[in-house]
Amino acid sequence: MNTNNFKKRYTKHQQEQHQLLYNSIMTDVYRKIITAVNIETGDDGTKAHKVLETFHELLKMDKEQYEKQQRFYG
Repeated sequence: MNTNNFKKRYTKHQQEQHQLLYNSIMTDVYRKIITAVNIETGDDGTKAHKVLETFHELLKMDKEQYEKQQRFYG
């Protein structure tokens, strides 16, 4: 979504509420990713946090960069 359109369409309060909801959802997603990795690997959380770091890096990539990573790693 174009952030300029988002800013024009919603009040500052609505934008802040949206950001709080987004942060809450992502925190929940991150926690579940960590738990899933821990369950599957039997790890103490070290691998899960590394997976989360990698996931965060993938989220920051544009489509072209992400597709390049997919070709290399699946």
